[in-house]
This record gives sequence, structure tokens and C-alpha cells, in this order.
Amino acid sequence: ELLVSDVHITDISNSTIYLLFTMGNITIKNCKDSIIVLGAVSGNTSLIDSEDCQVIAASKCLQIRYARNSFFFWVN
Repeated sequence: ELLVSDVHITDISNSTIYLLFTMGNITIKNCKDSIIVLGAVSGNTSLIDSEDCQVIAASKCLQIRYARNSFFFWVN
């Protein structure tokens, strides 16, 4: 089984990203007009300073800071 400890996605725009493996924590920062689909996240999912994003995640904790016009589908 593949387990990646920490994943950081920064400074993307007009993108669609699928990360369907198991992660420890993920930080999404400075993203715009993007769709991000995540596999199992055993720790925190953080969305920081982003706008017009869609995040689909299975995570224990969702942290949102300065997200504008964003959509979240979160499963605990």
C-alpha cells in the first residue's frame, strides 16, 4: 500500500487534478478555477487563499482559510 505523508498543491489555475492514493495530510494553496479530487486523507485537508475551486475529499479534518466561491464535498 502506498502512503504519502504530506502533499502540497500550490499556485495552480484552470486545472483538474486527481490524487487517488492514500495521503497523510494535504495542503492546497493559492489555487484558482480548479477541480481537485482526493483519495483517502488520514490527516488534515487544508484549503488556503483559493477561489472558485471544487474540492472532493475523504478526510478526517477539513480546514478552510480565505476560500472564495468554492465548493466542498467532504466525507469523514
